[in-house]
Amino acid sequence: MASNVTKSKVDELWQEALVEFRKLTNKDLGEIPKISPDDLRRLIDARAKQNDTEENKKRAKAKDTGLKILACINKLGEVAVQGVSTVFGAADICFKGISLLLDVPKRIREFHEVIDKIFIEIAPVLSQFKIYGRSEQFQAMDEDLLIAIHNVMISLVTICAKAINIEHAGKWQRFKTYASRALCDDEDLNEELERFQMLVKGQQNVQGTVVLESVLETKANIVTIMKSTNEISSDLKGIKDRVQKKEAESSKQTLLTKIKTALGIDPKDPDTSKATYEDYLKKRAPGTGSWFKPIPDYQNWADMNASAQGTSSFLLLTGGQGFGKSFSMASIIDDLKQQALNSAIITQTHRSLISFYFFPARSGKAGDEQYPVEMALKSIAIQLAEQDEVYAKSISDIDQLKHAKPSKLWEALKLGTPMLRTAHFILLDALDNLTRPEQEELLKVIHTVPKSSTNETSVRVLATGESSIFEALQTTEALAVREVKADRTTMEPEFRHYIRHRLQAPTMLPGPALETKREGIEKKIMHSECSFQTIQATLGAVEGYIASSKSDEELDKLLEDSTRDTSVLLVDTIEKLQAALDVGQVGWVNELLIWVLFGEQSLTIAQLEAAFFLRGKALPIQGLENFINSRLKKLITSGPQGIAPTEDNLVKVITKPRELSQGGPDNKTISLEIKINNANISTVQRFLWDLTRFSTWDSFSFKADDAAAQVAQSRGIIRANKTDASLAIVESFFKFLKDDPNEKSENIRRYLVDYIADHLQTLRKAEGKDKLTASEAGSIGKRIFELFDYPDAAIKKHWEFFSHCTDFIAKRNMMEFWEWIQMDTTLSVLSGKERDQISDLKKDANWERKLLRPTMKMVAKMWLRDREKDVYWLLEWITPFLSRMKTEDKRAAAKVLNSSETAGSTNTDKPAATVAPLTPSAATASNMNTPDSTTAPDTPDRPVSPSPSIASTTEDFGPLVKVEIAEAASWCQEILELKDEELDPLWFERLGQTYKDAWPGSFKDAIEQYRKAEKCSSSNPSWETLTGLSYALLASSSANLEEARAMHDRAMELYKDSTVVTIEKKVQQLQELAWWYDNYNDPKKALEVLEEALHLAPEDPEVKYDMMNLLLKLEEEDKVRELVSKTVESKEEGKDANKGLTPLGSLVRTMAMNNAWSRSDVIFWRIISIIEATGKFEALIGALDATISVAKSDKREQLHPVLITYKGLVHMHKTGSSEDIQNVLECCKRAQESARERLEKTSPWWIDRIYGKTMFLADRFHFNQASGRGRLPGITTLATEDHIEAIRASVAEYEKRPHDHFERELSTSKSYLASYYLLKTPPEPEESRRVFASDMVRVTNMLSDGDKNNDTDNLKQLSGILLHTGDVQNALASMRLVAPDITSLGTHAHEVLIRLLCPEGGQPTEGSVAHQVLSGLGASGTNMIFLRAEVRDKVEKMIDELSERSSGSNKTEDSSAKGDDQVNDGGEGDVVTAQQEEETATLKQLRMVKRALDIYGGSDCEACIGYNKRSWDFENDFYACKYCYNMTICGPCLEKLKAADASKPQPLCSPGHDWVRLPKWNLESWMEAFEGKVRVPQKDEKTGEFVEGGEVIAFGEWLKNVLKPWGIGDDKLKWDVERQEGEDSDVEDKEGNEEKKTEESEGRVNGEGSDERVSGETVTVETVTIEKVTVERITVEEVTEQIEP
Repeated sequence: MASNVTKSKVDELWQEALVEFRKLTNKDLGEIPKISPDDLRRLIDARAKQNDTEENKKRAKAKDTGLKILACINKLGEVAVQGVSTVFGAADICFKGISLLLDVPKRIREFHEVIDKIFIEIAPVLSQFKIYGRSEQFQAMDEDLLIAIHNVMISLVTICAKAINIEHAGKWQRFKTYASRALCDDEDLNEELERFQMLVKGQQNVQGTVVLESVLETKANIVTIMKSTNEISSDLKGIKDRVQKKEAESSKQTLLTKIKTALGIDPKDPDTSKATYEDYLKKRAPGTGSWFKPIPDYQNWADMNASAQGTSSFLLLTGGQGFGKSFSMASIIDDLKQQALNSAIITQTHRSLISFYFFPARSGKAGDEQYPVEMALKSIAIQLAEQDEVYAKSISDIDQLKHAKPSKLWEALKLGTPMLRTAHFILLDALDNLTRPEQEELLKVIHTVPKSSTNETSVRVLATGESSIFEALQTTEALAVREVKADRTTMEPEFRHYIRHRLQAPTMLPGPALETKREGIEKKIMHSECSFQTIQATLGAVEGYIASSKSDEELDKLLEDSTRDTSVLLVDTIEKLQAALDVGQVGWVNELLIWVLFGEQSLTIAQLEAAFFLRGKALPIQGLENFINSRLKKLITSGPQGIAPTEDNLVKVITKPRELSQGGPDNKTISLEIKINNANISTVQRFLWDLTRFSTWDSFSFKADDAAAQVAQSRGIIRANKTDASLAIVESFFKFLKDDPNEKSENIRRYLVDYIADHLQTLRKAEGKDKLTASEAGSIGKRIFELFDYPDAAIKKHWEFFSHCTDFIAKRNMMEFWEWIQMDTTLSVLSGKERDQISDLKKDANWERKLLRPTMKMVAKMWLRDREKDVYWLLEWITPFLSRMKTEDKRAAAKVLNSSETAGSTNTDKPAATVAPLTPSAATASNMNTPDSTTAPDTPDRPVSPSPSIASTTEDFGPLVKVEIAEAASWCQEILELKDEELDPLWFERLGQTYKDAWPGSFKDAIEQYRKAEKCSSSNPSWETLTGLSYALLASSSANLEEARAMHDRAMELYKDSTVVTIEKKVQQLQELAWWYDNYNDPKKALEVLEEALHLAPEDPEVKYDMMNLLLKLEEEDKVRELVSKTVESKEEGKDANKGLTPLGSLVRTMAMNNAWSRSDVIFWRIISIIEATGKFEALIGALDATISVAKSDKREQLHPVLITYKGLVHMHKTGSSEDIQNVLECCKRAQESARERLEKTSPWWIDRIYGKTMFLADRFHFNQASGRGRLPGITTLATEDHIEAIRASVAEYEKRPHDHFERELSTSKSYLASYYLLKTPPEPEESRRVFASDMVRVTNMLSDGDKNNDTDNLKQLSGILLHTGDVQNALASMRLVAPDITSLGTHAHEVLIRLLCPEGGQPTEGSVAHQVLSGLGASGTNMIFLRAEVRDKVEKMIDELSERSSGSNKTEDSSAKGDDQVNDGGEGDVVTAQQEEETATLKQLRMVKRALDIYGGSDCEACIGYNKRSWDFENDFYACKYCYNMTICGPCLEKLKAADASKPQPLCSPGHDWVRLPKWNLESWMEAFEGKVRVPQKDEKTGEFVEGGEVIAFGEWLKNVLKPWGIGDDKLKWDVERQEGEDSDVEDKEGNEEKKTEESEGRVNGEGSDERVSGETVTVETVTIEKVTVERITVEEVTEQIEP
């Protein structure tokens, strides 16, 4: 690489060249958008394809030479880049210069001859550089040679400048008549060409001097490249049962989604505050962003020690607008993150969680956040959850808080009550952007934060805004508030750093020679009233003046004006932009302003490009983003939330009145006279239909909305108007509906659908000159009516999109559509029949149902009368609609009832109003019975529904009424006017599919519907019916296996030769059946089915993969070898042949996709062995290389790093030298880099998985070598400490990167490091524990966070920590606290549920609650995977019913007690009490069942092959490795591992490792684990092993002893495991919680004891049980004294 001196010299050369270019051409290359070689090739090609044939012939040679020049420059640029700073790109500058040279008017034909001659002149000279085109790398390029190359390229740029100067500097007029002699006549150009040739010759001499050295170095580099090229391969194994794996992953991966959903936030929505923060950091100038660090108040507030006393909880950053508070906020966040990162060492015991929110400025658009304070608190909670799993899981079961107030959110999300040893940093920026009530609401919440840290927790709040906002906060004596001011004095160093940085840019005043001028400008800008806002605006104008070579006097005047009014700068900028742009470019600007200024939300570049396409606008050749960044950056800018105006007052400055407002279009008409001769009636009808359609939808392609824009464009005026903009957007919406689906418009259509109602409202409310013309309004209204009157033409055509947009027919939108439909302007353009139709709608209270009738009828047809569309999304349209209608009916009925009760006896003669009917037939009957005279004569002909502004919400009236599938089907039958006898097989088939695919599904109902379909279809049921019934039967019970197989065979036989059912469908069905056989423990049958599938699709990689799994499971090695050999040698085109993959490559890719989640891949390891034995190892390497290459563009971003780890596995298998090991380590490093690049923003949880795979591969090797447990002899020269240092580096790398915090696991590297310290002589247990210190803190916090649901994962991690730090006895006890997943218990699942439901013993009686729960479950229990959701749903409903009944009984009893103080000693009272006790006991049992069903996961054997692996359950002993984290395998697999060659690497673990036996489970041990009982195993003195036995002790007592050596523990903590049923923090009985909160609040006297928490624990004194609640401030000791005799 070039030295700093060389780089500085090259930079100086290029700076001088850029200045010279600007002098000659008046163009700044820094401002020119980046041009790619492909763009230039197109320009050169376009020049060669002009109409003049003779000209083409002359230009052909120039074209060829031009293309050769581009290739040479490209190669030179690759070499030159190492000699220049990142500011310059030598090739890029050359390309820009050439592009300007080519960008001359086509009419100046003679000048193009000059360009051609230049190309022909320099091409032969540049061809001498073709050597660089054949070279691979120039990492050690000679510095003299680098400078020579740069001189050549600078000369080429100068040639372009001087050639351009011929045309732009006036010389062209002199040369125009002598074009053929232009080259020799222009002395400057001729001299530069000669200089160019001399520089090239000099460069060639330098090159000759270093050629030998370069060749030798290149040879060495090529050897390195060839080694690294052989680095890619692989595939991994399976994790679990397909469906169980899906459920387990879903349970964990969707925790954050669950929180967002509960908060009413779409999980797909980006975090705009994070994007804002990153954008501010990106724009931060060097030397700025640190002014606050020396300030003592900031240092005190930012102290990361959460236990420090006296640290301030509040810090205010105050200042006026434009003083950089938001930029400072971003810098503070960055500083805190760096502090947290630096303190995140292995022994850290306190955590600092950093969260922030930037309140956006209000734009007045519909996209503005309506509840910013609530959104800020939700965003902060989500950020905390992302950082820390302890916090995330503590709030994972929050109630629906979509409409919660700030105080409720603050409390429920625990923002002010961190977990132990945790600090919450909460930073809130720009409170100025809130309204006064919103500010007061937020500050009211902040008042609850303690004024300083406690020993264990801390909350730090920083807020920015004007000082007046915080007056109330600062005067509160209980709060210790510190203030830091951002004003002219404190910010002056920042201002000056920023100004100097900007002025030294290459496009401004660079270099030492201009320092005096820079100082003068800086002095003028730094006036007394300056701010960041005024400085930025002024510097932007200064840059423009410098670029246009304005005089110093003009620049001085600008600086003086800017001190008075910044809008002057904006007007000046617009005028200059108008002058610089041509008419076409002005059109682009005006089109952008439509969407940027008047869109209801900020749009991205992709959305704007789609909008351009939809509106038929051409995009700039350099791309829209480059056009904005290069030409419009002073008006609009690309920010984190999309494209936005740079100035708030841009709309005011740029908006103009409508030029065609009272219209041109209305005064211009088109008259047609149509004559039809000799045509049949069908032709005439078709013609008239097309004429109507074109006039309605296309409007004959004359667009009124474009008229104003065309006027502005023709004059080159930059203008905008809100009405014109909204009209253009509305027209875009109708254009989208009219066009066929096109992926080019895909990105804008969601915006159009979401905000169409807002733009329609803008047009409807426009007044004065901005008001729409009658024809414009009528056209819109007519098309809205036709959209709902004939939905097939638009909604059905775009169903793939509309299916996900159920809000399109939401109440708010429908109200706006209805306003347009009933306008007079709309009625005037409709036919008489259509007007009558609308008139009828206006008289009907249920106009919305009637208007939507055609649309919902279409959806009903697609659901149950068609097989094409997905049933799930069709049901998603129907059920919300019906739910809304039913809810409205319920509310209407309630109003009628209330009104009749209020009227009393005086209105007995008046008939009650009729509730609005739901079904069409009922509506018709109701309307027929309603007399027309009910409407008063003077009542306006308007709808009786409320206006959009007062539309009711679910929050006002309670939740929507739920609609079941059967009810939706009944409604569809009604609207489709079908009798029962008209329901055909398709109807029942689609219903069966709906029940099967719904969540939670109902396989029982699915079977019933499929059987009806089968019965209706006689002897020829459809493929979908038979296969759907087969699947439902299998999922319902293993007892149905034979019938399901028979159904499947029947389907295959009926459709054996069918062209309707594809081979892919048949193969997929066979794979599903094989999986079921394997799941039901019949792998041989499964293999037979897969052989059928392979016969149908011989090269299907998924089928081959499934077969290999089964064959290896059945230990049929010969068949596996045969299958692998055939795949390797196959010449057939496989499934992925179009991607360039061989059948072997496709198989490897399939393995990787199926096993990406696991740490190792046993099956791939076996495949490597087989291929190596057959001598086809190179074929595997080649297949891996191709697969890795293809994976670079795969949408599954995780596939690429996974395949790189596969290559590491190949090298590990091959291991025979240190070179192989080096390749393994390099592959691990590359996989981590690939994961970070691809997955950091989209799927961070995958990064943890990739790191787990690489650590398991690399760090296991280091541990084995260092410890001697599984050491591979003779393959490395590293010392023991080198191996340990590598593991430490891996630990540090894992700890410092962001994690998937809501599913964080222990580091595999830590397990090896901690184990190593125990294996040293002598052992070092203290060092071993230090490795896991921070993890132990995190785990103990999670075990005491009040949520039992997260204990399973944390008990597993506790087991791992104890096992790897040498506490084997307690590790085994901890493992016994994690009960296996009930779905993996097989036949024992049934007996577990019976034990939970019938704790007294015996079988459930007919009709009992236990019998209801267990009905439908097979005794085998193997189908519990699929029925879990159904059973859980059933249990939840029963809990709700019992809770509601119990609540009602309590209310009745309370009211009775109030009416009668006497205690009823009779039998009736005793009966009621007994019933309540029974219901309470039943409720407890049901909640236990629900919790049992919520246990996910378990321990599967990592060495087993296939989907149906052995589990640690009632049947199998398991073994845990003492050194490899979470490595548990079954007995048979352990025997195989021990028998393996210890001197050779293994795919997982090692024969030299030590293992601990985990005895199989039984019913008693399962129940003990479920109930949180600890039974510590005892050590067998003879064998030295730990065996089951010992006494059962309390979890808290046990864990307290376990934690003593760690120095962790608190007697005040209440462990989740010990909580009684119904005592959880997430108890379902929310009324009990509310009562408990009421008692707490009532128990505090005069605000005392606000920091105390009611423990809720029960204290027993003799025979009296008393709740420990501080209602009257009575302590337990006082109660004891009172009840003693």
